[in-house]
Amino acid sequence: MIQDGTDEEVAETGICAMENFYRSIEMPTNLNELGIHPTDAQIEDMAKRCMIAAGTRTGSAKIMTQEDAIRIYQNSRG
Repeated sequence: MIQDGTDEEVAETGICAMENFYRSIEMPTNLNELGIHPTDAQIEDMAKRCMIAAGTRTGSAKIMTQEDAIRIYQNSRG
């Protein structure tokens, strides 16, 4: 199904739909629900390790940097 709106609005709609599905099957949707509460320093280390494992920069639709990974981990706290 194609949604009208900006790329950000369409992405947000997709994320909400995915989270609703995960909740329907009792699957965690964020780090807090997994019982994980990383500090900012731990998040920076996780992002650094992610970039090392992925070859420094990764992505196909958008190149992801370490700063992007940090924001993703910060937003996944719940």
